[in-house]
Amino acid sequence: MTSRSSAGTPADADLEQRWMPCRRVAADLGPNCPAPLKEPFDSTGFPLGCKSACVANLDGNQANSKNCCSGQYSTPATCPPSGVQCYSYFKNVCPKSYVYAYAESSGTTLWTCPSSKKANCTPIFCP
Repeated sequence: MTSRSSAGTPADADLEQRWMPCRRVAADLGPNCPAPLKEPFDSTGFPLGCKSACVANLDGNQANSKNCCSGQYSTPATCPPSGVQCYSYFKNVCPKSYVYAYAESSGTTLWTCPSSKKANCTPIFCP
């Protein structure tokens, strides 16, 4: 994809939706992931991934959940990071990534490349 915007090309890392653009991730989330979030596992039982608290459905109701910022928790005021289980684990390990729905207010997750750089990207999806 090529940016033609005069404002620049936004780039973000979104753990909440399980998507991340091409950028270096300095940590392997699997081995130290909180137990209820570990999955899937390889054939030896080694954790290959770490779900978000929303995807793992830790509070039992994704339609009305602090972890998913849904239902009665669907605004920044009713869904602060302090209400999202395991927020600190993800934010400490991946400080420049989305950890929950309203993470951008942290000012650490959405970056814009200047339009003068003429961003030209090819998305690569890893298996």
